[in-house]
Order: sequence, then C-alpha cells, then structure tokens
Amino acid sequence: MRLIPLLFAPFALLASPAATPSVSLIPDGGFESGNLEGFAVYGARITKAPAEVFLGGHAVRLNPGTGFAYNASVKPNTRYTFSLQGRVEREGEYFRIGVNGLQAGTINEGGNQTAFQKTIVHFTTGPQDRRVDLFAFKDVGEGAAFIDEISLVESR
Repeated sequence: MRLIPLLFAPFALLASPAATPSVSLIPDGGFESGNLEGFAVYGARITKAPAEVFLGGHAVRLNPGTGFAYNASVKPNTRYTFSLQGRVEREGEYFRIGVNGLQAGTINEGGNQTAFQKTIVHFTTGPQDRRVDLFAFKDVGEGAAFIDEISLVESR
C-alpha cells in the first residue's frame, strides 16, 4: 500500500499553484490585434516596422508628446508588477511608464536605452484601490519611443 502515494507524487507537483504562470490582466499586451482598442490613446499609434517591434508583428510608437493608458481592475491590498519592453530612438532621450489612481499617489519609472529593455514598476494597492491607470508616454525630445509586450500581473 505504500506504493500508491509514491506513484501519485509526481502528479502533485504538476498541480502545484506555484507552477502556474501568472496571466497578464492586460489583454493583447503585445498589440498583435494591430490596434489600441481598450486603451486610452493620446497620439500613440501602432507600428509594424521590424526595428520598432520587440516581439511579434506590432508595437506602439510614441512620438514626443504622445502616450497611452490602460484602466485595469485591481484587488485591494495586493502587490502587482507592471512591465513592458521599451526603447528610445535616440540616445539621451527617455520614456516614462507608471501607475495612476493609487491612494498612495502616482508611481513611475523611465527607460532610456536604444535597445529594447524591460522596464518594471512594482506597486501595492491600498484598501480602497479597485482600479488603476497604467500609462506610457514620451514627453520631450525629438525621437520616438517604442513600447511592446506590456503586462500587469499579481506579484507573489
């Protein structure tokens, strides 16, 4: 009778919640639909130029003074990670990503690399937080920024 637990032990590892990857709360974070449906758009546009795309066939181009936002449902008192792949067209320029709508205020980070690099914002919601706006924008300079593979996941 001791063989039965040993036979089923490998299956217990497969069912472990830790083995399940987190699913992004942002649909079409790779922009593969070829549009920005579901996003608030402030002059941002889809690009298909291979040098402007990190993965797949589409990304977002942010010219100076443009951006986009996504309004996401969140749980109170929960830790999240908002991330994306981004790059700038010209050295010395940058783009910003961040989170608005938190009781604790706005949190943001910047990216300034000419090669795609992952930019990450970690945040924890407060007891009253139910929705947040995740944003990316390019506000200064002359060159564009390119954003791809955005994701929002609960951190564990």
